[in-house]
Amino acid sequence: TGNETGLVNSTARWKDYLWFGTTAGRVFYSSNRGANWYFSNIPGAVMVLSLTFQDSLKGMAVYTETSSANSTQYLAITTDGGKNWVPRRYNFTQNGYVPVYLFTPDNSNLMYVLCAGGEIFGTSNLGETWEPVLNEYTGQVDIGANIVVNNSIVRLWQVGLGISYLDFSLVPQQVRKEIQLTSEQILNYDTVNIGSNKLKYVSVKNVGNVPVSLSAKIDTTAGATADEFKFFGSVPDSLGPSEEVMIRIRFAPKSQGLRRGKLIIESDAQPSKLEVELVGIGRQVAFVNDETFPKDIFVSISNDNNFVEITFSKTFASVPLVQIFDLFGREIEPTKFTANWINENKLQVNVSELPTGIFFINLVSLEKNYALKFIKLN
Repeated sequence: TGNETGLVNSTARWKDYLWFGTTAGRVFYSSNRGANWYFSNIPGAVMVLSLTFQDSLKGMAVYTETSSANSTQYLAITTDGGKNWVPRRYNFTQNGYVPVYLFTPDNSNLMYVLCAGGEIFGTSNLGETWEPVLNEYTGQVDIGANIVVNNSIVRLWQVGLGISYLDFSLVPQQVRKEIQLTSEQILNYDTVNIGSNKLKYVSVKNVGNVPVSLSAKIDTTAGATADEFKFFGSVPDSLGPSEEVMIRIRFAPKSQGLRRGKLIIESDAQPSKLEVELVGIGRQVAFVNDETFPKDIFVSISNDNNFVEITFSKTFASVPLVQIFDLFGREIEPTKFTANWINENKLQVNVSELPTGIFFINLVSLEKNYALKFIKLN
């Protein structure tokens, strides 16, 4: 009305709440999509040039106290939805900046200002302090607009001598750093011939809303040499929100029998450590004229699933040590099973005390080591 008009760049919206500034230093506000309007004055303001609100209460405005083209530009803030304003929170002109666009991305913890030189600053305390996103002069910017990409990136469009955009990370209001395994917690390679290898992978996903740092290592102290379980390719050092990666691990056994390792993934998220068991069996390849390698090993399980019988085609010079491991590579206590040699070629193992699952019988002798897998059912 009269000489007072609203300004196109001086508008803000948050859900059903609307605001716009005028050339008379006033801010009009509505909490019901414009059905009802109220107004307030920024003390000393003549032109309200730009507005942004983080929620229904916290907002910022760029304003001048005169109508001249070279007027000093100040920041005003409100914490009650625009009913009352605190003027001169920050002096942009005195600090060498010309603000052209205030904005707050959805769910952002920071509120931002885009300046005419292309500088971008964010604040988490309503302009008391500013964090630079881009503080080098990059050209002439007249206006800006923003969108949020994949809930994690702010894409700021800048219009001036040309049109360009800048992507930068979104700092959400509720930071959630969380990762999870999206694959099995046990990587079972089964049986692999010595001299060969098998490749498997573990999948990890960032299920939080901010980037997380990541590192991974393989621990082979549980029962493998350092190069039997190795990374295949690079391991990422960070994960963006909703990003999922595969960590590839190659198993190349160097000796016979059960081989065990552990993949340890550490991050600055929750949980801070993820562990994946690595289990594989190395098998010696026998040549036709190799009389030292048994040509036949026969394994059978009794109908009641209480006994495992192993028949060998050759005898042992010394009685082998009998061990049983579960799929996690943990050794079963000897009190949980009984191993009896029926004769020099046949071994019977009582596994009635074992729960349902996949197990490995490990035979350790002076001549050979053997790892035999069996499934225990109840």
